[in-house]
Amino acid sequence: MEQDIETPDCLRPDGAGVRLWKWLIENADGVLESRPLVVELAVIADRLAEVRAKLAQQGLTVTAARGRIAVNPLLGQETRLLKQYENLWRTLGLADKPEEEKRPVGRPPGT
Repeated sequence: MEQDIETPDCLRPDGAGVRLWKWLIENADGVLESRPLVVELAVIADRLAEVRAKLAQQGLTVTAARGRIAVNPLLGQETRLLKQYENLWRTLGLADKPEEEKRPVGRPPGT
């Protein structure tokens, strides 16, 4: 089992993927049962962080042909990566809400 907890080599050291990996290992019970999906989620977290860092540096618009202003193509990449991330998050069952304690129907006893 110790080998399963080891941080995957495909993640950037000290990157968003490693931070997510460590958080999931500590906080999500049974997450390693789906290790390949968890690794993929962490890889996407790394890529998403990189795209967002480039967007912060370049801005939301870029200069296109003939000096025109255009939407930064990285916005499309960010959207696609975020969708992949959200789908994997749900697939792993991490988006499920804990069941609320059900209250009995009607008045409480003795009223």
